[in-house]
Amino acid sequence: MISTLNIKSPSKKGAFLFITIIFNILSWSQEIDVVTTLDNQISETSGLIQLDNRLITHNDSGGEASLFEIDIATGKINRTIEISNATNIDWEDITHDDKYIYIGDFGNNNGTRTDLTIYIIDIQKYLAATNSVDIEGTITFNYRDQEDFTPNPFATNFDAEAMISQGDFIYVFTKNWVDLQTNVYRIPKTTGSYEVERLQSFPALGLITGATLDPNSLDVILTGYTNTESFLFKLSNINFSDFSTNTFNKNTLSIPENNSLQIEGITTIDGSPNLYITAEAFQETISSLYEINSQTLSNDLNAKKTDNVSFSPNPAIDFIKIDQNTPSKTTIKNLKGQIIIESTEKNIDIEGLDKGTYFIQISTEEKQYSVQKLLKL
Repeated sequence: MISTLNIKSPSKKGAFLFITIIFNILSWSQEIDVVTTLDNQISETSGLIQLDNRLITHNDSGGEASLFEIDIATGKINRTIEISNATNIDWEDITHDDKYIYIGDFGNNNGTRTDLTIYIIDIQKYLAATNSVDIEGTITFNYRDQEDFTPNPFATNFDAEAMISQGDFIYVFTKNWVDLQTNVYRIPKTTGSYEVERLQSFPALGLITGATLDPNSLDVILTGYTNTESFLFKLSNINFSDFSTNTFNKNTLSIPENNSLQIEGITTIDGSPNLYITAEAFQETISSLYEINSQTLSNDLNAKKTDNVSFSPNPAIDFIKIDQNTPSKTTIKNLKGQIIIESTEKNIDIEGLDKGTYFIQISTEEKQYSVQKLLKL
C-alpha cells in the first residue's frame, strides 16, 4: 500500500517525472516532523549519515569537497572537514562501516561519465582531524550494461544518487529517468577499478535520491520523488548475495498545498527507530532536516488501485484518444517535466510533438490519476 505522510510545514520543490502505475494515494496518513532548517552553506545537502553522535552531510554538483557536521537543534554547522585529494564532481551519497566513510561521486544526469568514484576515508582520522583529512583510497567503477555514453540529459538509466554499506560491499541504487525503476549494483569496498554487474531492478515508481540500511532489521529505506510527491521506499527480507526480495512498499509524503520536496539524504539514528531526512533548497524553500519513526511506515505490500484511465494508440503518430467516459484533464510533459500539452478533449492532436518519450497524466474530478509513458513516432 502507498501510505501518506503529512509534513508539518509547507515546502516547494519541482521534479521531473511521474509514477507509472495507478494508486489510491490517500490510503492512510501519518506525520513526519520538521526538526530545523539548515545552514545556507549546505543548501545542496545530498547524503546523510550519523556517526559518533554526529550528523554529517555534504553538498552535491560541484560543491566543496568537504563534510559538514550539523547541529541538530539549530541546523547550523558545528564542524567542516575538507577531504584532501578529492574533487566534488557530483557527490550524491555517503555511507560508512566500522572503519571507513564512503563518499559516492557518481551523479550522472547526462549518462556520459566514465569516472564514477567512491572515496574512502578512515573514520578515526576523520574524527581526529582539525581542518582536513586525506583519503585512504578510491574505488572507480563503470556499469557493465552501459554501452552508450551519448549525452542524454535527464533521460538515462545510469544516473545514481544512493548507496549503502553491507558486509564487504557497497550497494549502489540508480536513479532511472527513463523507466522509473532502480537498479542495484554491488561494488567491492577495496581500492580498485571495477566493472559492475546489475544484481536486481525494482519498480521504484519515481527517482531514487538516497539510501540507508537499518542495522537491526537490515531493511533498506530509499528516498525519492516524482513531479507530484516525495516518498520513502522500503526493501525488506533481502538476500544480499543477489539482492533479491519480494517485500517492498512505498510511503508517500503528502505536502501541504500539493507542493513537493526533493528529499536527498537519509540515515538511521543510533539507538532509535527514527530516521533523519534532509531536503535541499529550491526557490523560496530552505534546506531542512526532518525526522520520522521508521516503525510507523506501512508494511502492506499491496497497492490499492483506482479505476484505470487510459489512452490509445501507444506508440502514436498524430493523435491519441482518451478512453474515459467521465470528464478528465490530460497533461503531457517532456522528460524535464515541462508541460507540452494540456487538454480536456478526448481526441488530442500530438502531430506537432517531436519524436521521443513523453509522460501523460490523466485526472478526473474524483482525483484519480493515471500516469503512463507515451512514445511519439
